[in-house]
Amino acid sequence: MKKIKYLLFAAIIAVSVLCIAVVVYFAVAGRAEAERIAAATDAFRKGNYTAAYPLFLEIVRKDPSNAEAYRMLGVIDESRQNYPAALQHYQQARGLSPLDPELKTKYLEMLAAIGDFPTLLNTFRAEFEQNKLSPAETFCYLEAMIAAGKNEKEPREALDKWKGPADQRAYLRGLLEFRANRPAEALKELAKIPKTALPFPAYCRLLAMRGAALQAAGDTAAAGETFRQLAKASPENGGFLLAQFYKRIGQDKEYREQLVKLVKENPQQLAAVVELAELYAADKNVEALAALKHQPRNRTEVEIYSYIDAMRAFLEQRYADAEKSLAVAAMFSGRPLYQAIRMMSLIATKNVEQIPESVNALLKVSPSPESRQQVLDNLQPLLLELIREKKVAEATRIAELVVSVSDRNSPLLTVSREVLLQDAIASGNAAKATGCAETLLKDNPRLVSANLALGSILLAERKPKEALECFRRISAGNAAAALGEARACLALNRADEAEKAFQLALKLDPANLDAFEGYALFLIDRKRGGEIDRYLPGLPDTPAARFLVATVRAKRADANGKADEAKRYNLEALAELEKMPDAPGVNYQRAYLYALTGQDAKAEPVYEKLLLENPRQLMVLLNLSEVKAALGKKQEAMNLAERAIRLDPNSPMAKQCLRRRQIDMQK
Repeated sequence: MKKIKYLLFAAIIAVSVLCIAVVVYFAVAGRAEAERIAAATDAFRKGNYTAAYPLFLEIVRKDPSNAEAYRMLGVIDESRQNYPAALQHYQQARGLSPLDPELKTKYLEMLAAIGDFPTLLNTFRAEFEQNKLSPAETFCYLEAMIAAGKNEKEPREALDKWKGPADQRAYLRGLLEFRANRPAEALKELAKIPKTALPFPAYCRLLAMRGAALQAAGDTAAAGETFRQLAKASPENGGFLLAQFYKRIGQDKEYREQLVKLVKENPQQLAAVVELAELYAADKNVEALAALKHQPRNRTEVEIYSYIDAMRAFLEQRYADAEKSLAVAAMFSGRPLYQAIRMMSLIATKNVEQIPESVNALLKVSPSPESRQQVLDNLQPLLLELIREKKVAEATRIAELVVSVSDRNSPLLTVSREVLLQDAIASGNAAKATGCAETLLKDNPRLVSANLALGSILLAERKPKEALECFRRISAGNAAAALGEARACLALNRADEAEKAFQLALKLDPANLDAFEGYALFLIDRKRGGEIDRYLPGLPDTPAARFLVATVRAKRADANGKADEAKRYNLEALAELEKMPDAPGVNYQRAYLYALTGQDAKAEPVYEKLLLENPRQLMVLLNLSEVKAALGKKQEAMNLAERAIRLDPNSPMAKQCLRRRQIDMQK
């Protein structure tokens, strides 16, 4: 029992000692905290903000409920013109002391200082409408109304009702005129307002507006003096506006020097960092760009340094890296250099799909003639390279872009229109091809490509007279023009002129297969087929040429009534076709010759494949119908003939084919 009492007594003593230790600890800690608060307050009162600031930070770290410490931090931040930080600290203080009118005023003033006018208006609208704001608060609210207002009427009416200090009213009237783009009227209001009449952020805005108005009035000297005064009052923000002034008036040396000074004094002056980086990029100074980078502290800095990385990557021809960095720096997409780097990187990597969008984005943010010319200068080598590489689709896309961007004639525009002309011809779009050719001829009536294209289209439209005019506008030394002239003369029944033109075409280009074929058929029709052989030595030794020679000889033999000889030459032609790459034109000739030489079973699958590839090909439908009939497949042959007549009800060949099938069905 005594032992238990003894243990209990010992435990009580231990607990008592612990309690005393805790009390002593908190007393010592409280005394240390009180000393820190006293030291911070004393430093603050003496204006030693450098010493006071870290002490107050430590105080609020240990005691987040200390409203006065937050207030003091806000005051120090405000004195340093670090308005975002001041706003944050005043807001925290106001949250802890919501009834403190001074904190409310400071919070409102800092919202105005950083230009967060929407938040200011939303937060204090009810109090303004109920006339519960102080004169200082009302001034800030009216300033926000003018700065953020979408119309002039509402803030002007509110200003007319306010009976505040005359200088502040003059400032607000000046701001209203400035916002309405009436700088002369704004200058009258802003000219004589003293510094002491306004809150410091408003005074800085006053100087900025006054300088801009003076510049608009043509008084560059007074404007420069005003901006230098602003830079002296607010070295960071005012200094940047001074740099912008130098930039606007074309003082490039002073502009650069001011940016360098700003960044040297404060590497975190981010607006100056961005503009200086763009200057270094124009100088191709990769080392200077690298020196601007620091460890990012927030998302904004991440984007800024990514933008700088994009500049460096572009200068080092790492175009894919440049595109990746730009993707991270989207906040700068409204800057011309951003879009220029993106466009040139896409061009360098031949990303044809995205180039049009990037070009349009660049011209949207920088619609100047210089930017337009920069775009065309960068597109020209790409287009020429795509043409050399025979990348038709990509070249057509870039040519369309050049045409849409160009605002005057140029060799590049002509080349682009020629690309579009050839694309229209290749796709069988006669209307588009005609439009392209006519546009080209309007600028250059003797342009070879446009005259050849338009002449060929007019021939196809059975307008040989107009076609002949196109071909004859071209120099006599052009084989294609001579061939076109021959065909046009033939259509006009001017045989002598046609023959001379055929002969000229073959003289200029003995290897021209089209000219050889046209003249050979001309000679065969006139029972002069024997003259064909004199032109054979000039033809190339290729499957296509040998195929053509064989078919011409077959037609000559057929015209002379030599059926066996014609069949032999057709078989030779068929053998040459087998050596040629698979293509719709080659397959059509192959099927035709199979049928012509009595090999209908071989012709059938080739025609069926062609019809599957192009169900609206009239000649394939008609020829396959004949092949099916020869193979005894009457109903299939009839179905094909009916499809042909539905496709072209006015076609004489389709009508004749259907009639033959109807007769077959009656047998």
